Amino acid sequence: MSTMMLVIQKPYEYFLAVAERGSFSQAARHLELDPSYLSKQIKRLEAELGIQLFTRTTRSLALTRAGEVFYQRLRQIESLDQELNSYVENAQHDMSGTVKITTVAHLDSLLILPMIHAVQARYPEIQFEVSYNDSMVNLVDQAFDLAIRVWKKPKDSSLIIAERREVKSVLVASPDFISRYGAPKQVEDLQHLPAAVYKNGPINRETLQYLDSQGQPQRLRLKAMYQANHVGSLLLSTLQGLCYTQAQDYMVAEHLQTGRLIRLLPTLDLPPEPTLWLVYPNRQLSPAVAYVLQALKARLKATKLGIA
Repeated sequence: MSTMMLVIQKPYEYFLAVAERGSFSQAARHLELDPSYLSKQIKRLEAELGIQLFTRTTRSLALTRAGEVFYQRLRQIESLDQELNSYVENAQHDMSGTVKITTVAHLDSLLILPMIHAVQARYPEIQFEVSYNDSMVNLVDQAFDLAIRVWKKPKDSSLIIAERREVKSVLVASPDFISRYGAPKQVEDLQHLPAAVYKNGPINRETLQYLDSQGQPQRLRLKAMYQANHVGSLLLSTLQGLCYTQAQDYMVAEHLQTGRLIRLLPTLDLPPEPTLWLVYPNRQLSPAVAYVLQALKARLKATKLGIA
């Protein structure tokens, strides 16, 4: 790491060496300089400052009153400089402080909480402030360090993209649901089955959009028996066998693998979902934020996204 040393320049270093050793010859030997060169540098410093720093005789060298004051001030500055260097060096490796994250609400148990557990197991001094919010937020104005959002593409071109994941949409139901209602054999069967549907303001998935066998866009009105603005709740209702639902693949991949959910109409061509983005503002990251960023990237890669 480069030191700050913005004030203690060469002429001042020469002065300190002479003042502490009381001799031009000893100071020159310490600095590996010629004594006459060192003497000229001190005289030039005195001329620039407009004060006499040393009283010189043929046998002795002593600080003047002004030289003594100047020496004490330089030592104070040098001490402060060392403290600043120590602070910067420690700050560059400081794994503590609060990391502020904003994310879509449904990623709490899937991504955020497992990441926090892993990070704090290694660095317990890192604290987290997480805002679960599906609304748009200004990362800079609200001082967020990191954001995970579901977008077609980031709205703010100044954001740094750390990771992105393409997302598929799938239809799923529990084994109990299928035992009770049977598995749909064609897309039209869905309109007779109870569905859990996402609804939040102008966004309403009560109508299923898909492509038919000729690749033409089609729409099908669903039997929405449960509507909610929280996809976690929709997933829970599906796991409990109340309804089937349309979900992002990363939300249900583990449940499909364990058999808690079964995919419906796997050949049905559903439109792609908006992309999952991990972004941060264009600024220098603290060590703690940089570590959490890497932990989130690793977690995203480890999470089984994408269903063939």
